[in-house]
Amino acid sequence: MDGTALLEVSREREATLRGLLAASPLGGDANDVASLRNNIRENYEQLLVAYPSLAASHDVDSLLWKTCFYKRIEELRKRIRKRAGAAAGAAARAAGAAATP
Repeated sequence: MDGTALLEVSREREATLRGLLAASPLGGDANDVASLRNNIRENYEQLLVAYPSLAASHDVDSLLWKTCFYKRIEELRKRIRKRAGAAAGAAARAAGAAATP
């Protein structure tokens, strides 16, 4: 597969990934999402190594970071904040119940 075709396949898979993530706030089917991210990562890595000029002209290094790593980190941060908020709310309710005679 040439570089242009590889880039196009990667973009199509990114669109599929966005669709899965948009359809489910919790990230869709974890196996499908992980598989797509892994495939996109492999394609972008291949583009960077085998077609550096094409990769540079399409900012593939940035696409690799955002699609495969940054967005996943943001998903995890949201989960952490949500759980921390729930834990803080539960602690506040427990403290309020303990203070009530």
